[in-house]
Amino acid sequence: MDELIELYLFKYRKCPLLELGTLEIVDSSAVASLAERMIYAPLISIRFVNTAMPADHFINFIANNKKVTKNAATLLLKEYCVTLRNMDAYGETKFLTAGKFYVNEDGQLVFKPADTPGEFLPVVYAERVIHTDASHSMTVGDKETTSAEMTAYYSENDLASRDKWWIPALIIFLIAAIAIGYFFNADPGANTFGNRQKIQIKPDSATYKPVE
Repeated sequence: MDELIELYLFKYRKCPLLELGTLEIVDSSAVASLAERMIYAPLISIRFVNTAMPADHFINFIANNKKVTKNAATLLLKEYCVTLRNMDAYGETKFLTAGKFYVNEDGQLVFKPADTPGEFLPVVYAERVIHTDASHSMTVGDKETTSAEMTAYYSENDLASRDKWWIPALIIFLIAAIAIGYFFNADPGANTFGNRQKIQIKPDSATYKPVE
């Protein structure tokens, strides 16, 4: 029965065990480490969930492989699940490659997946390469364009902005010239900036009296 469970699981990625729950295969993505310049292979793991799922397809699979009736296949699956449920504390049921069922210290049925051999999932050396002249399609608003066209567009706008730096400077210069011209025209006698008020010189007061 263990072999049929493994075979069904690896073929259909899920294997129902009646009311006990379901074994299922979970995939993870490959992981790239830029610092180590390595790409780690995606891991394949098996987990056991308490959610039950219909077992009719699996029962037919058992019947076809065991060459028995559907009722007999159902009975075989039920007996297997009862054996798992009634397993003694710290008891375990091992599969050939998938892992094993065991009962933990709390009396709960747990599945532990087997470790995947490292030679099946080798680490790949990878050097990051940046293609500065590469171009790819992209959408800007409702318009289809390419990254090369957008780079050229922003480069042209940036150069145009730099070429017009003198316009604000010219405007400031003209405003300053108009202000200075207005100041001198308003007071023709003005020849400098600052306070032009005349200083009144008072005669010195007597600080002594002559002796007679």
